[in-house]
Amino acid sequence: MGQTYHKPPPPRPPPIVPKYDLPPAPQKYSDGFWRDVVGFDKKEMEALEQLRKLGVEIFNSNKEPESPMSNDEKESRIREFCNKYYLQSLPLDIDKYGELQYISIAEDGSRDVWHQTMLDRCGETLMVFIGMVDLDCLGVYLAGSGKLYREIRRHDDSIFLYYCKDIGKSSAEIYHDDGYTRTHY
Repeated sequence: MGQTYHKPPPPRPPPIVPKYDLPPAPQKYSDGFWRDVVGFDKKEMEALEQLRKLGVEIFNSNKEPESPMSNDEKESRIREFCNKYYLQSLPLDIDKYGELQYISIAEDGSRDVWHQTMLDRCGETLMVFIGMVDLDCLGVYLAGSGKLYREIRRHDDSIFLYYCKDIGKSSAEIYHDDGYTRTHY
């Protein structure tokens, strides 16, 4: 008797990423846009606001000569934030292709920047891993200056994204310049 062979299932389609038809950068965003148009929930918007506040506190502490926050204290506060908002997604931008760019909050001390060369290149003394950018899984770092950085390629160079107070409020140059290409498809 003949054997019956089953066809393999068809390959899965890539994830559906909604496209946003927005004017060219620089684009300004409101929290209402992220909540009402894009669909970020209350907890994610709370996490975004807390990250902005944390960045401002870190930035302002660097201006206080009599009692600046130590790197250990900054690192502790950043890790506390990551643990509280673990796996929350925070909006960053809509890139030049109309695709959402976001951070997924995570905490992984093994991905912190320890190499003095990288710290010197960015002009930082502390860069703590706080999560990954969108589908690229590139690291995102909150620095001791209150600036947000992301990797350009895995475990390679990093590039400035935002001062924390501006996260999700305006376009980041990296997502709109001529050299930017999508890498997750």
